[in-house]
Amino acid sequence: MRLAAGLIAVAICAVITTLKLNGSISSLAGCGAAGGCEAALGGRWSQWLGIPVTLPALLLHLGIIVLCSPAAARRLSPQTRSRLLATAALTLIIAALWFISLMASGTRGAAWCPWCLAAHSCGLITAIILLAKPSAPTPLALPALAATTAAATLILGQLFGPQPESHQLSSAPLPPLTTPTPAAPTPAATSPSPAPAPPAAAALPPNTRAFPGSPNPPRLISFPSNQAHFDAANLPLLGKPNAPTVFVEYFDYTCKSCRELYEDLNALKAAYPDQFAVVVIPCPLNRACNPNLLASIKDHESACDLAKLGLAVWHLNPSVFPRFHEGLLKLPLPASVPAATALAETAIPADQLKAEINSKPIADFLAAVSSDYARLASQSPAMPKLLIKDKVVMHGLPSSTKAFIDIIAKQFSLPPKSAPALLLPPR
Repeated sequence: MRLAAGLIAVAICAVITTLKLNGSISSLAGCGAAGGCEAALGGRWSQWLGIPVTLPALLLHLGIIVLCSPAAARRLSPQTRSRLLATAALTLIIAALWFISLMASGTRGAAWCPWCLAAHSCGLITAIILLAKPSAPTPLALPALAATTAAATLILGQLFGPQPESHQLSSAPLPPLTTPTPAAPTPAATSPSPAPAPPAAAALPPNTRAFPGSPNPPRLISFPSNQAHFDAANLPLLGKPNAPTVFVEYFDYTCKSCRELYEDLNALKAAYPDQFAVVVIPCPLNRACNPNLLASIKDHESACDLAKLGLAVWHLNPSVFPRFHEGLLKLPLPASVPAATALAETAIPADQLKAEINSKPIADFLAAVSSDYARLASQSPAMPKLLIKDKVVMHGLPSSTKAFIDIIAKQFSLPPKSAPALLLPPR
């Protein structure tokens, strides 16, 4: 049993370490990254001083297997061998408790990861067997001190050592944006000729994202190098409409990293009042409404329904959208569509809401967003995507709120904020 558990742990650690070192597992903490468990395997807790944490775990499990071998029994005294195995066992227990507590706490950059849980479970089984059946009677004081020192080195290195980059800032131009051509409705026999487009819509350049049929005078936010424009006056927007800098965020209501970036953006707006606003574009990670979802990404439950609800509430009653948007992001995951619908119906009559959710403008808009997702994902699969300024796109989630604010301040040459309220711990 001890050998079997150890070999399983070795296999898991070896696979994850290899994939981390060759880049097959994204080093970015983002929702929907290839391989799953993206927050756990791509966040700050996946490394120690730049080394994948699975590498020392692999070496520890291999060391236990070697110490349990007949060759080690012949070369080492029973007392020495027993002390080394007790030290290794206690180290496994402390490390398992540390990482499992991170996953359970919802700490930023951590998430429930079945591979990690399997490895830690095997480690705990191995440790319990080693301590229950030592090769020789051994006082545990010295092994406990050594194990605590080793675990403290790991934990302190993760807390205070250099943090891995859990996001990516891309500056290369994206592939050209394309707008899907919506299917033309079949006109009724007596239907009048279509009315000409309003002057505001006609004045917009090609490759402009705006919600179909929105009437407001446009405010164009342009990313020329990426051949993309956004009409901030006719898209969901958080913050002051006249803010000098407007970001564009592609997000998913079911994405944990997207939810954390929402808090980061709120902290940024608090740090630099009236400087920033954000166009928020629901980009569901579900093939039912996003056929361009990468093959390696699992469908997110309820993503399409929540995106349609968000767009419907914004289009029917923009004044309540910020509060509703926050409410959707705070729903426990997996998010309940009935609960989200009930929240929407506190502001919108049920019949109007149902008609808007199933409307052609929302279907056409999500089809266009799917096209955008395909070109953004060509640089990185991590979500969320934040278009910061021309050429600069952030994929995934920085390691902390303060790190995010520092990145934005540097991009716009703003004075750094060092007030105690902004020195936030990583979540």
